[in-house]
Amino acid sequence: MGINNPITPAQIGAVPIERILTAGDNMTGGGDLSANRTFNATGGGGSISGFANFTPGPAPGINRSINVASIAQTAAGRYRVTWTTPMSDDFYGLAFAGRFSDSANDLVPRISVDRRTGRGQVSTHVDLTVNIDTAVTSDGLSFISVIAFD
Repeated sequence: MGINNPITPAQIGAVPIERILTAGDNMTGGGDLSANRTFNATGGGGSISGFANFTPGPAPGINRSINVASIAQTAAGRYRVTWTTPMSDDFYGLAFAGRFSDSANDLVPRISVDRRTGRGQVSTHVDLTVNIDTAVTSDGLSFISVIAFD
């Protein structure tokens, strides 16, 4: 099979081309699988429920946000993102990213949930810590992004 070995009509007859998708919560779909493969997922969460892109520092500047009431620096390299509408529980998913200014290309930021102030991640907010080369600092970062999936 492939470009040099095309599929013959006999081989097509041996391959299932239709299937009904029934596994998983709230998932339905299926149909003709010989072309576009699609399924529908409804309910069950998993969508982006909060997003913050901010400039770090003593007075963080919010560049873009969804469902963010405020962002505050709680200590050097530590931030609290407070959600406008709380998440459904304390177990929502998080993803982080940071970008350095062009002069700091050899550094790698490590952004994580800061548990020094308690649980660090609760339905109303998330506390972050930023480490750069073993120092807790956000110096040199041009922005930090946080995405919450509830």
